[in-house]
Amino acid sequence: MESKKQSGGIISIIGILIVVVFASVVGKSCGKSLSSERNTPQHASPAPPSRNELKKYNVVGLNLLLPGSPVADSIKLPPGASNIVRSLKTYKVSDGSMNITITYAVYVNPEVNLDGSAEGAITSVRNLPTVRSFTSSKKATNVAGLAGRELTMSYMNSKFQIDQYGLVFANGGEAWQIQIIGEGIQNRTALEDLKNAVFESIQLSPSN
Repeated sequence: MESKKQSGGIISIIGILIVVVFASVVGKSCGKSLSSERNTPQHASPAPPSRNELKKYNVVGLNLLLPGSPVADSIKLPPGASNIVRSLKTYKVSDGSMNITITYAVYVNPEVNLDGSAEGAITSVRNLPTVRSFTSSKKATNVAGLAGRELTMSYMNSKFQIDQYGLVFANGGEAWQIQIIGEGIQNRTALEDLKNAVFESIQLSPSN
């Protein structure tokens, strides 16, 4: 989740750093949103939507199953980012049980470092001040014919046990990041099933 043309290595590193920034913003906003909806500890957390409640949506060049219509969100680009990122769009779907964030970026540099993007997302969440007991894993995957990385994170955020799933993939200078976040004790199995349904449904729109 960065400057003038010097070398491919420097440009690659800068590209990784800006993805880290984006992942941090996404992680903070999702974590705070979910926590704010859980301010009654004795109240049972609602289950996330099931597979048969999902519908097909077209958003930022993707066709995928979601539990509701995605709503545009805004992320303020850090200073100097316009030299590296041509455009950035973010959409969210959320209710009292989970948050899904879809981020789409078009980079000036036509190559996106997937491992750097994935590690940046993991590091950004792990370093949030309210996060503790953090565990994570990363694996290579294929998304609609494109190389990608799938992430799994589990942690305490304040007093809430959170499970977070991430997917990052790229097509040249285009990069997508999808985050699914929910309560990780009572609803872990249902949240993982939702993640599988969403991730497995992803297709590129015909225009891409």
